[in-house]
Amino acid sequence: MHIVRIFFCLYFIVNCLFSFSLNSNLSSSIKHSNLKPINNPHIIAIMVEFEEDSSALTSGNGLFIDSLDIDMIWNPTLTRCDQFILDKPPHDADYFSDQIKAISNYYKSISNENLDITGYVISNPNTEKGFYKLSKNMELYSYSDNDLSNLFKESLELAKGDIEAYLELNPSIDFSDIVFTVFHAGIGQDFSFPTFDPAIYDIKSAYIESSMFGSLEYPIINGNSVSSGILLPETQNMIFFNSIEDIFYGDSSYCDYQLGMTGTFSFLMGYALGLPPLFNTETGDPGVGIFGLMDYGSNNGRGIIPSLPSPWTRILMNWKNSTNMTSTVSMVESLVFDMESNKIYQFDISDNEYFLIENKINTLDNGLSLIDIVSNYNGPYDEGVFPDAYHNWLDAIISVNDELNIFEFSEDSIITDVISYDLGLPQSGLLIWHINDSSTNLNDGINNNPNNKAVAIEEADGALDIGFESYALFSNDDPTSGTKWDFWYRANEAYHYANDISYKCFDPESYALIEASYFGECDNNGGVWLRIAIFDQYSNPNSTLTDNTKS
Repeated sequence: MHIVRIFFCLYFIVNCLFSFSLNSNLSSSIKHSNLKPINNPHIIAIMVEFEEDSSALTSGNGLFIDSLDIDMIWNPTLTRCDQFILDKPPHDADYFSDQIKAISNYYKSISNENLDITGYVISNPNTEKGFYKLSKNMELYSYSDNDLSNLFKESLELAKGDIEAYLELNPSIDFSDIVFTVFHAGIGQDFSFPTFDPAIYDIKSAYIESSMFGSLEYPIINGNSVSSGILLPETQNMIFFNSIEDIFYGDSSYCDYQLGMTGTFSFLMGYALGLPPLFNTETGDPGVGIFGLMDYGSNNGRGIIPSLPSPWTRILMNWKNSTNMTSTVSMVESLVFDMESNKIYQFDISDNEYFLIENKINTLDNGLSLIDIVSNYNGPYDEGVFPDAYHNWLDAIISVNDELNIFEFSEDSIITDVISYDLGLPQSGLLIWHINDSSTNLNDGINNNPNNKAVAIEEADGALDIGFESYALFSNDDPTSGTKWDFWYRANEAYHYANDISYKCFDPESYALIEASYFGECDNNGGVWLRIAIFDQYSNPNSTLTDNTKS
């Protein structure tokens, strides 16, 4: 895909310079990333089942899903979805290898190809499908962090001999680079729902860290203690489980409730790689919301198109460099520069604070966003059936995938690559990140104080929403995790509303739309003159430091 360029005017004053959504349950128990970041991660994965049961308090029966059975409970002549099914069973070693491939492609893309994640799924040679069997049913591993660690420990101990045999055959693998990953049967307790979730003892996904073991001894592999790793379910797609009909009771189709695994997996892998969490680790509230992987952005694009890590994170990991523009604007009032989509620009505003500016493009080469594609999709529907039932997100995109190559698939239902991970964002435009290094201690929750974040978004709509309680009771978008109005782009009416100025340019006497630039404050946008957004000490938001002193 060719580089798309947008020319955008940013003014720095010299003396101061439709869709369904679920909220992620970001674990408040995980406060720190890996203190010894992994440089060349190699995933060793294990598949574990539980004792079979029929409890209504957990999803499934404790065993991996082997075949597709999505008949409606209340009417078995109907299916929950008669269109595309994401992450179809059987959920076996090949399936989990493809999930590893998906996050490997994600990290290769967002790290500027600095990171190449490899992996292998260990199979139990004593069972037909390679699964290991845990000693208890699912519920008994779900009560606490200590129980999650017990599940992780027991899984590694069951597979210990087979893991060590694999390592003996592959002596080039550095043990310190291994990310042990346990895939268990069932779905993750990782999202909050608008109604009651009956399966309250499903197991939450987690990055297992040493503090979670409590009095448990670490599992030992090849003489090494294993004190960390990843715990994941077999799927995040609720469509395979009866509980979806209780949670979203009365729906005639559940095609549009499907979620992928890549987001959750990539988020937890971020901990292993040493990426600091950007949400509030004490409360689980957003810090940068949908705009960063290590926050609610992990669930962008239905968990299939997770957001990139913040530009601050990518610079920290040496995956990207910024272009410092501070000296360029020191002698001029304003600067017009070409915002390429793959560049990060830096403007210093004090010894410890600076802005990072990046251009996010959520459209394809044909100018369409995924929102456009879904909105325009008419789907192959039967005569007499209400068309909206067919306008689901996945089918709309897949209907044009052969032409546009948005997704790559393994087999027929596992999405292993995405042409651009900015496609999961709700808008194109500039993001202005306010970085406060003076408050940054990577061993703490760096965004735990919503009024003094280390990494924050200068929300273009002038509201301070992300991470705060929302009073937009009737809004279709949850502003507390970020919306399209937080981007800086032409004709962002929310910015002009916040600053009490019209976004269109009028003659001050006749109030007619002007046909030429007026005092340099207007810009021609397809024949309509729009007022330029100004970011300075007087605007809302403004360019002041965190303590409100002028920059």
